[in-house]
Amino acid sequence: TDVNVLINGESGTGKELFAEAIHKGSRRSKGPFVTINCAAITNELADSLLFGHVKGAFTGANSDHTGFFEQADGGTIFLDEIGDMSIEIQAKVLRVLQERIVRRVGEKKERSVDFRLISATHKDFTNAIENGSFRADLYYRLEEYPLDIPPLRERKTDIPLLANYFLESFCNANNIEMLSIAPEVMRQLVEYDWPGNIRELQNIVRRTAISRHGSEIDSLPASLHHVKSPKHTPPACEPLHQSTQSSEPLSNPSLREAELSAIAKAYEACNGNQTETARMLGISRSSLYRKLKKYGIEKNFSLEMKHQDR
Repeated sequence: TDVNVLINGESGTGKELFAEAIHKGSRRSKGPFVTINCAAITNELADSLLFGHVKGAFTGANSDHTGFFEQADGGTIFLDEIGDMSIEIQAKVLRVLQERIVRRVGEKKERSVDFRLISATHKDFTNAIENGSFRADLYYRLEEYPLDIPPLRERKTDIPLLANYFLESFCNANNIEMLSIAPEVMRQLVEYDWPGNIRELQNIVRRTAISRHGSEIDSLPASLHHVKSPKHTPPACEPLHQSTQSSEPLSNPSLREAELSAIAKAYEACNGNQTETARMLGISRSSLYRKLKKYGIEKNFSLEMKHQDR
């Protein structure tokens, strides 16, 4: 499906990874995936960056330039932090979404573009629409399929999986022997609130891997040492091999609901592709399979697809 997806989540929750996973799980996976940082686009440069320009269109235009929307033709365009886009640029983006046509600066020719749109924000669009900083008509175009990503502090059971994944990636990228994380360090990682979310966790894992002594990470930066020990250590802070084998449900109903919602939406967005869904969620495929079975998501998804095919 080519429905527009709006990803909402705090900074650092991995919105771009989710967007790329959706792209790779779609029929457009062989097409380009073009990312735009909306906060960095000024009104003066918007037309050239988004729609392109021809040689001589303005001072400094020494050659033709293909805009972002043309670059995404046949693939997916990802508008990151679209909530930071100015109201003037919003009107131009809305026109492209409606007409699927762009015109380069300095040229009269109109060019058809075929793309799927995924956008992301950390902002509350309700307030933005009410105060006039975001267009309601554009919002309704963007939010054909909303996808909310819970912050890492609400996904405690995922922290050991993510930490070990980042550590494995670091070791492979630097061609070093596989490292491990001491149980006490893993406990501290799970207890920490992670205001910077996945991005902060990844940075901490990399930093400790670089400064470690031996084959095990047995200490963390001072900034994480203020964490207080809980009366009961949750299952999530057990070593990875125990955590991935555990089938105990989350004890907090709100966390259960958040996990169920995130997995179901990611699974649907990836059209039932388990590999891409696991990558989107930042967990192993075996862990995803266990969660799909626990919540009955795969069965419900198959029934829904059969119903739609009739």
